[in-house]
This record gives sequence, structure tokens and C-alpha cells, in this order.
Amino acid sequence: MDHGKFQGLKQWKCEGDPAHVLGLLRRIESSVLVDGTIIRYHTAQLMLFKESVNLHDAMPDEIEVAGTVEGMMLTSMKWTCTCCGKVKTWHPGEEALLWIKMNGRR
Repeated sequence: MDHGKFQGLKQWKCEGDPAHVLGLLRRIESSVLVDGTIIRYHTAQLMLFKESVNLHDAMPDEIEVAGTVEGMMLTSMKWTCTCCGKVKTWHPGEEALLWIKMNGRR
């Protein structure tokens, strides 16, 4: 990922030091197939960096993305800041919890 992509995107920051960026958040359109019907919705997507970026240091030329997590993820996930070792938790989005409530038990 090009470091210029930070501009205009919400940063997912370390709880230990807000200068440590663990990834970037953006709103995306997604869809799910339920009983033959495609349901489209918007959700948060988190792009997790393989190595945390310290905004106090020089910006790296490239930032490697380890993977993405979407708000419809049904379980929490922990991510460790590679700058300081603090752990931050990603929680399922409200959309996921509502989907479970409406569709989880049949």
C-alpha cells in the first residue's frame, strides 16, 4: 500500500500510543445471499498492516497489508502493535450483531 493512501482514511490506532497506526478503516458496500435474495449493505472494512506505522518516524515507502476484516465478521479479533506490543481488539460491527439477531437462529 502506498503511504499516500493514508490521506482521507480513518486510521485504526494503537490504544497505547495514538501515533502507532495498526491499519486503516473505510466504509464499503457488500452483499450477502439470504434465501435466494441478495441483500446489499454498507459495512466497515479494516485493512490491517503487517507492521504498525509510527507516525513519529519517517513514513515507509510502502506499507504491507496483512489482510482485511469486515464489519460482518461474527467474532472479535485481537491485533498486536508491532511498535509497542499493546493489543487492540476489533469487535463485530452493529450490522453483524443485527444480522445474527435476525438470521442466526432458524
